[in-house]
Amino acid sequence: MIKHDKDFYIEQYTELFTSIEKAINTNDYKLNNKLYTQTAKLFKKIEHDKVLAEEVFACLIDNKNPHVSIGIAVHAISIGLLLSQSKKVLEKFAKSPPGIILVSASNTLEAWKDQGYLLVYPNQEQMKTYT
Repeated sequence: MIKHDKDFYIEQYTELFTSIEKAINTNDYKLNNKLYTQTAKLFKKIEHDKVLAEEVFACLIDNKNPHVSIGIAVHAISIGLLLSQSKKVLEKFAKSPPGIILVSASNTLEAWKDQGYLLVYPNQEQMKTYT
């Protein structure tokens, strides 16, 4: 398997979550689903390298694009990284004006509180991260 560097992951995550925003805004749900599958594949490449993942996620968690920030928060939470920062991101966007950002952040925060964990892909190992 090819080992990628931090800049590769930052670029890929930014591009994918920005494309997801565009797909949502144009109601292209097929493309949206395809892009989420691609983010899960990208995540699978980085999830076991916690040092690299934390570096990448730390660079993107406060991104100006809420789709990037929320997506990165979910990925970070699912492997137990940047929990405090991720919670703040979700809480911040859960208070945003009505729309997809509010719904996404609110539902994610609620699921995390209820379950104690978040998953990026089916059959991912569950890690209790909500305290």
